[in-house]
Amino acid sequence: MTWTYSLTDLATNEKDQVRLEIGDTDINNQLLQDEEINQALLVESNFWGGCARCCEMISKLFLRKADVRLGRVMMVTYTKMAEQWLDMAKSLRKKALGTVPPYIGGAYVSDKLTLAADPNIVAPQFTKDMMQNPWAAPYTTDSVPPVGGGNQEFLPDTEI
Repeated sequence: MTWTYSLTDLATNEKDQVRLEIGDTDINNQLLQDEEINQALLVESNFWGGCARCCEMISKLFLRKADVRLGRVMMVTYTKMAEQWLDMAKSLRKKALGTVPPYIGGAYVSDKLTLAADPNIVAPQFTKDMMQNPWAAPYTTDSVPPVGGGNQEFLPDTEI
């Protein structure tokens, strides 16, 4: 396992950008290995999600340790540190959710044609002409004529 951080590669190296964002830049206090950060970036959908996952992993590291009291005054509270890392992860998760662009399906003709040609897509339950009654009013040219189920002779010729 390796731990590297280079300011000169910061503009091009996403792993170093994550280290800078979460504050894991001290060589004497290494929190995550390079492989762990790369895995977090691989699993998450964007950069901010990778940063949040790294903070969650660091929080779990501190949660495994017990709080220590040395004498009357000195106390090391790992649970408080874990809570702070988890708070940072929550704020980064909010950023991650805000950076996902929405998908608008069917905005382009090519999208609609691709969806219409896909045999694995389930047929829609609702269609634009499903409520049209061909016996009560004329139907549009893009609707399908009725196959059966109605009797046109049954309709009265006179008004009531």
